[in-house]
Amino acid sequence: MLLTEYNEAEQMELFKEDGRREGRTEGRAEGLAEGRIKGRAEGLAEGRVKGRAEGLAEGRVKGRAEGLAEGRMKTLTALVKEGLLSIRNAANHAGLTEAEFEQHMAIV
Repeated sequence: MLLTEYNEAEQMELFKEDGRREGRTEGRAEGLAEGRIKGRAEGLAEGRVKGRAEGLAEGRVKGRAEGLAEGRMKTLTALVKEGLLSIRNAANHAGLTEAEFEQHMAIV
């Protein structure tokens, strides 16, 4: 084997190795970019599902509390209108002043 043939073969092997390194670097960059896109999409989807579930649970709790408060006020108002409960007592049960309770009765 001639010296030039050896150098050419060695040089060819070095080029191949450079190509492999460059290919790994490019492949890694492409994989990283693709992984970020897929990871973000998966994270958003998971976040939506969890967020929706949390929102529903929170909405139920708030809706239930609002419904109970509204029902309580309607009951107190009805008892006052029927003469079974004084405005003072109704206001105390509602946590309002008498004037605030009277305003509420005027609305209802």
